[in-house]
Amino acid sequence: MKKIISLFLTSILTITLLSAASVWSSAAPASDVVIAGIVRNATNLPDEGNKFDANFGVFKSSSNLTAWNDNKQIDIGGGNRTPMVINNAAAEEWKAFGDAGVTINEATAFQIKLKTAGYTNLKFSCTQKSTAKGPESFALSYSIGSPTGPFTAIENSKRDVERVSDNSYAALKTTYNKFALPAVLEDKNDVYLRVYMIDSTLDKRNNGNTSINDIYITGDGEEDSEPYIPPEPPVNANLMSISRTFASEADPGRKFNADSGVFKDVSDLTAYNSNQQIDIGGGGRTPIVINNAAAGAWQSVGDAPEDEGVTVNTATAFQIKFSTAGYDTIRFTCFQKSSASGPEAFALAYSIGNPTGPYTAIPNTKKTVVTSAENTYSVLEKTYDEFVLPAEIHNKSVVYLRVYMVDSELEDRSNGNTSINNIKIIGNKIGGPTTKGDINLDGKVNGMDLLLMKQHILDVPGKKLAEDTDAFNAADMNDDGKINGMDLLLLKKKILG
Repeated sequence: MKKIISLFLTSILTITLLSAASVWSSAAPASDVVIAGIVRNATNLPDEGNKFDANFGVFKSSSNLTAWNDNKQIDIGGGNRTPMVINNAAAEEWKAFGDAGVTINEATAFQIKLKTAGYTNLKFSCTQKSTAKGPESFALSYSIGSPTGPFTAIENSKRDVERVSDNSYAALKTTYNKFALPAVLEDKNDVYLRVYMIDSTLDKRNNGNTSINDIYITGDGEEDSEPYIPPEPPVNANLMSISRTFASEADPGRKFNADSGVFKDVSDLTAYNSNQQIDIGGGGRTPIVINNAAAGAWQSVGDAPEDEGVTVNTATAFQIKFSTAGYDTIRFTCFQKSSASGPEAFALAYSIGNPTGPYTAIPNTKKTVVTSAENTYSVLEKTYDEFVLPAEIHNKSVVYLRVYMVDSELEDRSNGNTSINNIKIIGNKIGGPTTKGDINLDGKVNGMDLLLMKQHILDVPGKKLAEDTDAFNAADMNDDGKINGMDLLLLKKKILG
């Protein structure tokens, strides 16, 4: 077991499946012991144990990871893709639960087989992505003992996946992060977990592909070696995320109270007003909400007479706690909304190591949020989209980020509410590989990177990329040690998909 774990942690180009032993030792119980793990970041390594064919990149027949459509097993492709892919050529037509006549059993799905005998407190993690024409939402279901079900839906497990044209391993992003699985799955010989397609808005169901990777399932049980620690992806690693679609969903780890929908005390997400912590309400709302009943009166940084004396430290704010130790190129995403009488604009500030500051305002971060009288999750809109945070927060043990109220034009500061959700903070592992084409290292590959490459090739003064830097390596698309017209052509092709 120790040898397997050592190989798993030291070789990033290895796929390993670890299974719980059928006979347990008398060792003390351990937490977060791996029960099943599948990680693959290259397409050229065969794994006969999982029936992965290195030539065609296909899982087939009996396997720990399979794919299903209309409750019939189909091939999982790889090739030059991420590489665990359902391509519509195999599925023929995406089937989403939520479509007329499609059941959970029939929905297109990845299926993971595992054994949980001797384990409790099961948790599931994975990364995913789809192409622009692939499915955008998934949820979880399970069957005990039978690969064809019937499958039972797991509540509050719906997650959106990002659609990107990049078919590389680096494009995958976390969808489930230690998601707690139902207790009914504990201590079972054969469990089948499906990650199935749900609520698709696609006009066409006969194109695109969707990928899964970095799968691991952990539990609490007895083991004669140290707990398995899954490797962090080197690029776009998920450092912290909070997503809540129902106010009734409990999360003891973050002090989410299912009865009152309140984050409080020590938490990854808190709220502050006048630099004092206040409750975040939920109830029937989106459900992560600052209500003015808790804030007392909105405090906004700005030039209005009502804002006199308000600082970045004292402004009403959502506060997010996370660690960036070992990571740089930190990016922030969230969705927000306010009621008609709630605050309409926010900005970002940070403090390192201290929840009460002092806070440093981040320039050019002011965003206007959508206003709506509807208090549902669906009305939230993205305000920050992988916004690049300052280098000062790189590689820090504890960082506090505030999304604070700014330049409010409200006449009444004693009414309304404001919401935040779908919070995600990602970063790149320091010393890890760069994403090809991401020349400005902002986590994206777009026209700005194309401009930087052109400036380098044309020898624009002050714009040459220094060799042996992350920017140069990202621009060297074909790894030939030079940046020229061939790299420019490859970058254009990547941007255009």
